[in-house]
Amino acid sequence: MIRLETLAPRAKLGLLVLAGPARHWPMRYPTRRFLFLAFFALHSFTCAAQFYVSPDGNDTDDGSELRPFSTLMRAQSAASTGDTVLIRGGTYALTNLHITTDDGLYVYVNDFTKPGVAYLAYEGETPVFDFSQVRPSARRITAFYIRTNDLVFRGFQVAGVQVVIRSGEATNTQSENFRLRNGSRNRLERLVLRDGMGIGVYITYASAANLVLNCDAYNNAGLDSLSMGNVDGFGCHTTAAGTGNVFRGCRAWLNSDDGFDLINCAAPVLIENCWAAFSGYRNTSLQTGGDGNGFKAGGYGRNGSALPVVIPRHVVRSSLAIQNRASGFYANHHPGGLDFLQNTAYRNATNFNFLNVLADNLTDVPGYGHTIKNNLSHAPRSSAVTQLDATACAIAANTFSIPLTVTDADFRFTTTDTAALIAAFSAPRSVDGSLPQLRLLRLRAGSQLLDRGVDLSAPFYGAAPDLGCFELTPFEAWIGSRQPGVVDPNRLDEAADPDADGVANLLEYFAGSDPLVPDAPAPITLKVSEAGGIHLNARRQKLASGIAHRVEHSSNLATWSVSAVELSEEQDLVSHVLLGAEIPLPSAAGFWRLSVSRLTP
Repeated sequence: MIRLETLAPRAKLGLLVLAGPARHWPMRYPTRRFLFLAFFALHSFTCAAQFYVSPDGNDTDDGSELRPFSTLMRAQSAASTGDTVLIRGGTYALTNLHITTDDGLYVYVNDFTKPGVAYLAYEGETPVFDFSQVRPSARRITAFYIRTNDLVFRGFQVAGVQVVIRSGEATNTQSENFRLRNGSRNRLERLVLRDGMGIGVYITYASAANLVLNCDAYNNAGLDSLSMGNVDGFGCHTTAAGTGNVFRGCRAWLNSDDGFDLINCAAPVLIENCWAAFSGYRNTSLQTGGDGNGFKAGGYGRNGSALPVVIPRHVVRSSLAIQNRASGFYANHHPGGLDFLQNTAYRNATNFNFLNVLADNLTDVPGYGHTIKNNLSHAPRSSAVTQLDATACAIAANTFSIPLTVTDADFRFTTTDTAALIAAFSAPRSVDGSLPQLRLLRLRAGSQLLDRGVDLSAPFYGAAPDLGCFELTPFEAWIGSRQPGVVDPNRLDEAADPDADGVANLLEYFAGSDPLVPDAPAPITLKVSEAGGIHLNARRQKLASGIAHRVEHSSNLATWSVSAVELSEEQDLVSHVLLGAEIPLPSAAGFWRLSVSRLTP
């Protein structure tokens, strides 16, 4: 039997198509992806031999799924290059007994020295490593110490990393959630680094070609004034050999110093599609902490010290800075040019500060040598831009250089309320780990900031890039044109269903139906094919650009993979095309779905 059902309002999705007896399956979906699922036969799921770690495991066991280890260090000792360690959900309560190494300055709880091993959260579960009771005397603390190559860490949380050295006991102190020292080609993905006193990720020495992807660092503040100014969300401070490090899709908020910090880094770093908010504050009451810059993009202390032989040119692009205590984007006395491209700054004390220093690393001067293009400044608490020598920089198409008077009317949604800003900024990520579809500061259809940028050799929609980090997508332009004058951002969301017909806005766009007319036809149909399988058809309007659709399959409803089943055009219907795919039965996959998602340039 085939039945159409409307998903629960909490899921905010379109239609669920079931083939077989009606059942209720536990499901979670990405907020910006809409899925039509066809359920067939359920088959058993198996995987290759792995090592397992669990909060109720035992390091004297063999690390199998039924007899897991209890610590990552025991798993490392058993694993070899190419192996995977699966980490079961729950809380791992660490104490001083779990300290692996003590070098007299630091203690290292997890010390990773074996290359090529993946440490992954078990699918559908959330491991939390709690370091709040790791409190050695007179030592800095590193929770995860990486001094090898080709590791993967994915999908777990690190909480409560402590600072135990107070002001007066040392000249400087800090702790770290993750520290990389001479570790290269490592991948840190979908990690949450929170509610402690340590830097989120700290990349040092000759660590090169590391990717920090879709990670969050928040609510981290030092013990007192000594450490408060060291706790950044993310930092990269390598030697000249530490090239190719990238932060992408990461968020930092309510860290007591800076969101992203590249001071003393001697090799170029790319920060792309990252967000920083409320840096320099140590709690939601906005008690002050350290410096408080969103993106501190360089510099060497302005203290007369020697500079690198080659001054690195860091790139900060397509990023967002909201209400940081000091600057949103800051050159930080850098002795050379940096690239600030396609960024948005809102309600920072100074939205953009391009301060440079001369080659003596002592004399501050207005910014020179920078490339500054397609940036958007709105509602700074003090200055939109400062410390800029416009004649000595490559400047084009910024709101402060065109110039443009930006207003709230240019955006779908703005607010000055602290709680609302934090709630919007920290919204749950999509199920694939990517940043959420933020309403805040997304351009409205008809905004003067659309198509006002210059081509930066990156994808964009329309005649030219939009200003700021959020490109108006074809879907947003379409839904805005069909609901002109709407001020409620909820009605314009891709998951919204203003006509209450069970078809969300994005699916109305896909199918070419009217989002304000109820009883839209289902954009997908299923029927038994002559070949004995299931034939899937979907109607897509031809003008629906900026979206992707594909057939995916799963064995367990948790992990989905792109299928080899082709979704091809079967018929040209003038304004629409009829897409079709043949899904064979029986199938080892067990579960199939048509995924419709938005693309972002």
